[in-house]
Amino acid sequence: MWTPERVYPLGFPGRQALQITLGGLGAAFAIGYFQFLASFFSAKEELYTSVKIDGKWVSRLIEGSVVAPFSHLLGGVSLGLTLVALCLVAALFLHYTWHKLGSRSIYRMKLLPNRWELWRRVVLIPLVGLAACALLWGLLLLLCALTYRYGTPDGHFPPNCWGSFPFYWIGGCYA
Repeated sequence: MWTPERVYPLGFPGRQALQITLGGLGAAFAIGYFQFLASFFSAKEELYTSVKIDGKWVSRLIEGSVVAPFSHLLGGVSLGLTLVALCLVAALFLHYTWHKLGSRSIYRMKLLPNRWELWRRVVLIPLVGLAACALLWGLLLLLCALTYRYGTPDGHFPPNCWGSFPFYWIGGCYA
């Protein structure tokens, strides 16, 4: 049976560290997406004007208006995942120095029959966490792109709306 203590340094609070890592990844993803939504809805709001028809205010699309390009709406979206990635890099050093604290002998870890035991306990979780950061960054970018494509009214995309992002297969721009 797998337990967090098998991949963390001996005596390290592995279960709590794993919960903090997973919570940080989830929170960074959610904050990044909500930040994109805030800038997207702000940009989308500029496409509309209010007109008074029969005594009621109705919002109408402004003809010829375009939403901001996708790359302009991404400012700071990946900041949370970047901070989690930096914390995971710092965790590499923390895990290694954990073996040198007090009576935890790094010499004993190096003498174990499996010579990779020390490095498995030091490197595994931070590397898996960094891979998860990269995967979540890609998913976040894809989710933002799909929101941009299907949340923008047709005919209101700017020229080259995707910029340098390879999302032409989603559509938009000239759809």
